Amino acid sequence: MGTGTRSVLQRHVIPLLVLLPSLACDARDLAGADTLTVPVEGLVLWLDAASIAAATDGMRLTAWPDLSGLKNHVSQDDDRHRPIWRPSVLGGQPAVQFRGNQLLDRAAFTGFTPVDQPLHITIVFQAPPGGGTAQRLIDLQSRQAGAAKGEDRYGFWVGFQSRRYIPRLGIVNGDEGEATTPIWDSKPHLLELVYKGNQQFEIHIDGRTERESQYGGRKYLGLRQQVTLAIGQHFGLEDHAPTYFTGDIAEVIVHRRALTKSERFELGSLLTKKYSLQTSFKPLPQFERDIRPILAANCFSCHGEKVREAGLDLRTVSAMLTGGKAGPVIVRGRPEYSELVAVLESGKMPPDDAEPLTTAQVSLLREWIAADTPAIETIVVRPPAATVTEDDRRHWAWQMPVRTGCDLSEATTRGSCELEFFGFCRELKWSWRKRRPLRS
Repeated sequence: MGTGTRSVLQRHVIPLLVLLPSLACDARDLAGADTLTVPVEGLVLWLDAASIAAATDGMRLTAWPDLSGLKNHVSQDDDRHRPIWRPSVLGGQPAVQFRGNQLLDRAAFTGFTPVDQPLHITIVFQAPPGGGTAQRLIDLQSRQAGAAKGEDRYGFWVGFQSRRYIPRLGIVNGDEGEATTPIWDSKPHLLELVYKGNQQFEIHIDGRTERESQYGGRKYLGLRQQVTLAIGQHFGLEDHAPTYFTGDIAEVIVHRRALTKSERFELGSLLTKKYSLQTSFKPLPQFERDIRPILAANCFSCHGEKVREAGLDLRTVSAMLTGGKAGPVIVRGRPEYSELVAVLESGKMPPDDAEPLTTAQVSLLREWIAADTPAIETIVVRPPAATVTEDDRRHWAWQMPVRTGCDLSEATTRGSCELEFFGFCRELKWSWRKRRPLRS
């Protein structure tokens, strides 16, 4: 690694980014975007074209430094396959240009766990239609040491198939999940591809969810100890023209976990502002600002400081997650499973003598729960109070059965005891019932 590359890594302190002063109108609408940062927890790869030291327009890149702190830098030794750095491509920001014969790779990627590893891939790029018929933006494969190719179903790739220009999250030689919108259209896009574990995946384009589904058939089997990484092509396929990427990549961020909805909003807002993107990210509802006033006006008289019917307190997120006698009333990220939403939508609550919540208020509550219940408070979920007393636990049904000294050998000879099966079982008494001698 050259001196310039080392110096730029030293200058980049996570999570600080330099943002453009002039921004698109929709980007300016994102409140607080100047304070947003790249989530650091689980960050294993962060490639930013603006971080390439001493780069000049048209320079062929030998390396692209990783800012995650794990030193997963990607490089290219062959001058024929080196992509080009451009200074002002996406919203005035630099990008790395791939023109159908370039790739950057790494033979030993670190940071993943050799299991059913979740991951969240975020890519800012633009690409025209045309070029290879099955292009690849990023490729992560597992392989045995010294093997010429990756292992089937032990890794992922991102790209498209059959000139469809619709992004996919594909398992290496396995199932593939596809979005619905073609985005190889010469416009800048923010693409997110998420594997949540247990074969569940998501694809988001410019902030909107395009696909939530589950792999079947040829399922993902996890990652091995050795993982390879390639940008712009499959690892090790330098001579395979159809899968070369054609376009510009400004930023690639990979986490070894699925980001929360709040983190997705923060990261998406930051990238929207930085690259002047047209996205659907908008400020998320917040408990103290948006939700608590609704509950205070409609629910606190029965579920507040002085009165807590059914043991339920709705004044804090922590209290709602702890719940009352019937358990928690909200499930973070799942309004359809949240009891609070169900009773409000059905009209069961508030009671008959109170005004029901408006449709807009209930919709806002659903949106807040779907966004993982953002709040200022430090959320602490306490286990519910015990409902089983010590007297209850002394009941015989709670006691572990203990065998008596019954000699089973007495009943093994049918001729000696002439017991039918159920009669035999009846004779094998447990310690809490009086034992009768076996019949002779």
